[in-house]
Amino acid sequence: MAQVDLIKLLANIEDYVLIKKSAEFPNYSLGSDVDLLVMDKDTALQRVVHFYESHFSTNGQLRVTDQEYHCHIDFLLHGKLNVRIDLLYDFGFFTMFSVKRGFFIKIFRDRRLVKIGNSSVYIPAPEDELTIRYFEYLEYFDRYPNKLKHLEYICDVKDQLLRKRFFENTHRFVVFSRQQWKQPYHISQKPKSIRAALANINLNSKCIIALSVRHLSSKVVTIYRNMWR
Repeated sequence: MAQVDLIKLLANIEDYVLIKKSAEFPNYSLGSDVDLLVMDKDTALQRVVHFYESHFSTNGQLRVTDQEYHCHIDFLLHGKLNVRIDLLYDFGFFTMFSVKRGFFIKIFRDRRLVKIGNSSVYIPAPEDELTIRYFEYLEYFDRYPNKLKHLEYICDVKDQLLRKRFFENTHRFVVFSRQQWKQPYHISQKPKSIRAALANINLNSKCIIALSVRHLSSKVVTIYRNMWR
């Protein structure tokens, strides 16, 4: 399978942070996403297009979908998605909570340059990578069960100092909406109509989200307290 040279692509963009880096990077599975935080979306987009025209245009096509807060750039080969580059320039797409702009700035300020083969790429500081994964889990786990992998990734961390920095990140940069996260207390056990049943599904979903957040927060607090014993 022909693959986009992601190392060369990132070198062209320059001002980015690669988040949720897969273990196989810079290789990838057909149809994979590569998520990049960028400060200047328009400049990053221009550089991806220039890379495409210089290295990929004879073999495939490019499809750009510009949305609020992020931009999808699809490299197509024989009409099929080869890889998607997702340029994220704001965390405003989260709906269950809001993320302070300071976190975006911190990610760029504290990004790390790591060696991959003979090249290097920018990735977040470890506590920022955990925080990004935590935010994605909270936002999507009720709709996309595969997002549980982010919670598992966090729970597998053994470094106590890293856990502490992650804990501080989540409390410093996230703001929860009480209206979005309040737990319903009265859910009918036996709905009398399809409409009532659908209403119960909605209420139960919100309850599951709220309980999950409380459970995870409780685990993080326990970890934090244990550090000071």
